[in-house]
Amino acid sequence: MAQANTVTFSAVISACEKGGRWENALQLANVMAESTVESKTMSYNASISGCEKGCKWKNAVQISRAMAHGMVKTNAITLNSTIGACKKGSVWDNALQHFSVIAQSELQPNAHTFSATMSACEIGGEWENALRLFGLMAQNLLDFTTVTINAAISACEHGCQWKHVLQFLKLMPQSEIE
Repeated sequence: MAQANTVTFSAVISACEKGGRWENALQLANVMAESTVESKTMSYNASISGCEKGCKWKNAVQISRAMAHGMVKTNAITLNSTIGACKKGSVWDNALQHFSVIAQSELQPNAHTFSATMSACEIGGEWENALRLFGLMAQNLLDFTTVTINAAISACEHGCQWKHVLQFLKLMPQSEIE
């Protein structure tokens, strides 16, 4: 009889995630963790991504923490998906906490990391943190994207910081404003 291995579990978890079946992806991740099959980053990432799509931020955070405790290597996908799940769950503080994990590791935050975290701050009314993140993005010499500028604008708009909104509009290429 054929035995399930890491590739099998990863493929099925990924299929569940893509099909919006986050419950099944979580169940399979738990079965995999309890089995003798070596857990791989890809399998966990698919589970976290499924949680993000299912708006289950607590489960995403739990899996991310389990990876750290189980000595499974995290990567930018792990943390970006966890931050995205926190954003969808309106828990800006957890999003910032996971952003700080990136900052304290060898991983480099990318534009997606910044925009997702800024969006989480916007949802939580934390425009100051969104501005701080935008400044960090500039310090890291990352190119601003329309998405990151829009995230900063939205955060400032919700904080009634119209002067900052006008400054961000100046950063956008004229063709993207029209």
